[in-house]
Amino acid sequence: MSADPALIRLPLQAELTRLDTGSAARRVKSPPTDIPVALPLLPRWDELASWVQQIDRSRVYTNRGPLGNELEARLASHYGCLPGSDAVCLTASGTLGLVASLLALDLEPGSICALPSWTFVASADAVVAAGLVPYLLDVDLDSWALAPEHVEAQIANMPQPPSVIMPVSPFGAPVDVRAWELFARDSGIAVVIDAAAGFDSVVASSLPTVVSLHATKTLGVGEGGFVVCTDQRLIKRLREITNYGFSSMRVSHRLGLNAKMSEYHAAIGLAQLEKWRATRRTWLRVARFYRDAFRDHPQIEYLPGYGEDWIGSTAVFRFIGYSAADVAERLRRYNVDSRRWWHRGINHHPAFAHTAAAALDNAECLADEVLGLPCYLTLRTGSMRAIVDAVRKIITPVPRIESGA
Repeated sequence: MSADPALIRLPLQAELTRLDTGSAARRVKSPPTDIPVALPLLPRWDELASWVQQIDRSRVYTNRGPLGNELEARLASHYGCLPGSDAVCLTASGTLGLVASLLALDLEPGSICALPSWTFVASADAVVAAGLVPYLLDVDLDSWALAPEHVEAQIANMPQPPSVIMPVSPFGAPVDVRAWELFARDSGIAVVIDAAAGFDSVVASSLPTVVSLHATKTLGVGEGGFVVCTDQRLIKRLREITNYGFSSMRVSHRLGLNAKMSEYHAAIGLAQLEKWRATRRTWLRVARFYRDAFRDHPQIEYLPGYGEDWIGSTAVFRFIGYSAADVAERLRRYNVDSRRWWHRGINHHPAFAHTAAAALDNAECLADEVLGLPCYLTLRTGSMRAIVDAVRKIITPVPRIESGA
């Protein structure tokens, strides 16, 4: 669903301007929020005790210990990989998983990695850390993501052909991995998928797909991540790269880094996986509440399949015709916190202000209008009703004007 050019712009900005006129002393102060935007929840000690006791007995704390190995095997099984296949490599963070994946492809240093401008800054950080040059592309307005056909059309306008494309899963939404596999095969350009928030929607493929296990994600361990890929040779290279480039002996055969997950974080991951079905049902309850509440609202858009085919740890909506910054300010007046999780996109961060980019019209539109509402496992139904009521008071439905009317 895309914005109608004839949509009447609502008077929210004018109202806020009126409220904020005058000296700083006369400006309306935002009250503290009672409903936070995020409240992570990791396993309790009693859920971790048996795993930590195994660490105490083994006295192995890192360097691909038994719990790390077990977590990799369970994650591979979770994504339907063949039993015994080497399909998952744990990492100390999702960002380091991206860096390691790019390094594992043995790309030409200084070559271009094309990625969407509409993403979290870690995506671009990883590109630079891997010795590549980011080039920012626009996204599709319906999926909020890169589309292979759009990338193909923009390659000719880049300063040089890219060596790799990094599609990003927007807020956990599925990425069409089969389409990207075909793109990689037909174009000869490598593809690394940044699915940081996509634990629930990832599909294992021949493409390295990176998932974050940060505390704020649907399945979190505090800090951590993993790469899932059915190309076992690439997984082997990732294991070397994340451990200083070591292979079977303590000799570095390739450029590497220390990106290993500790056994303690693996213990949390194993405890999380044991209760994943129940956890997913709770995330689904939150997603469905929002989805159903806003289903028929003409000014509120959410990603296809949200709360039906997939879930995420952020409830992110596009308020068509509204400024996300203004909506956030109004929500604070109802004691509801919110977050522009991706700021205004990569190109608006000072660190990447001079990064080369294509025209970014769709990304700029999304950056202006997309906002995350409170979303966490212990969010009560009463609080969700209050959030929805506040949003409905702020976002007034306006009928779309049909073309030719």
